[in-house]
Amino acid sequence: MADRLERKNAGADPVWEMASLAISDHRGRLLPEYEKMWAYYRNPLELAGTSGGAYGVATGSGPGGWYRQGQEAGLPTRIKGRGHRASVASDGRREVVIENDIGWRVQTMVDFMFGRPVRFESLASDEETRELVEGVLERVWEASGGIALMQDMALLGHVFGHVDLLLRVDESKLEGPVGEAADAFRIEPVDPRRGVAMVSGEDYRDLDGYAVHADREVAARGVRPGRRVCWVVAGRGTG
Repeated sequence: MADRLERKNAGADPVWEMASLAISDHRGRLLPEYEKMWAYYRNPLELAGTSGGAYGVATGSGPGGWYRQGQEAGLPTRIKGRGHRASVASDGRREVVIENDIGWRVQTMVDFMFGRPVRFESLASDEETRELVEGVLERVWEASGGIALMQDMALLGHVFGHVDLLLRVDESKLEGPVGEAADAFRIEPVDPRRGVAMVSGEDYRDLDGYAVHADREVAARGVRPGRRVCWVVAGRGTG
């Protein structure tokens, strides 16, 4: 059963210490690299200056020098100019044109890999059991997104190299017949920028816990405006 923990209640729950250390390590060591990967895929435009020079171009730059693109991070200095992270007015930037954007290639691969539904086949010898198992799996999978779920998994896998799946269980729906109990389960992919697996120190195949962290505004709860908290879903499971 998943536990939702809040930082202000950390002292009351022993799980928080382990989760907070894992999250801190993730945010400091892995998150910057993951953010770079996502920016390279999305190739966003970053405002690098304000217009004011000739033809509305930022002062101190050449044509198009008022913005940067995410994929410029992988280009050599001889192409993008000096001081990629410096101000436009002083870095001597050049106009950079990204013609071979990686984003559409990733999307094309995703659509090619999962262009049709996935079919589940049970290996149970009993026909009635086989049909029941297949029906439940189909119901859970489709309720979780079906092809859209597979495409989300493929996208995250292409960009970050792996993807974790989280199974959410609504225990209030487990009391009914097996067919109806399928509505209690939902599968969702976890963005690697948010998911933190806490691998067991005794067996790499086991997890001591798994955390999903996110920054959220809490001003509406009466906390000082601008402060953020981290919510965690944690529990013991098998990797």
